Amino acid sequence: LQKDIHDGIDVVGKKMTLCQLYAKQNAQRPKVRKNTETGRKYLMDILKKDKLGVRSIDSIKPSDAKEWAIRMIENGYAYQTINNYKRSLKASFY
Repeated sequence: LQKDIHDGIDVVGKKMTLCQLYAKQNAQRPKVRKNTETGRKYLMDILKKDKLGVRSIDSIKPSDAKEWAIRMIENGYAYQTINNYKRSLKASFY
């Protein structure tokens, strides 16, 4: 624990960004189908481009997630695509 703190690793996890959390979740489930891997990559690219992806997970509120979904609609994503992405992100928090 002391070594992690000395190395700058966040032991509590609150300062972790949403992108980091999603990447960590995906790393824990490596054996997936090719289409699943492609979908994960697309979502990660979307998160990296959006301001929600770089925010720390302790600062994200449900209203921020709703704003993200609205931005996705404005960018032309289909409802079901947004719904799938929301489900994937929600699973990261459990």
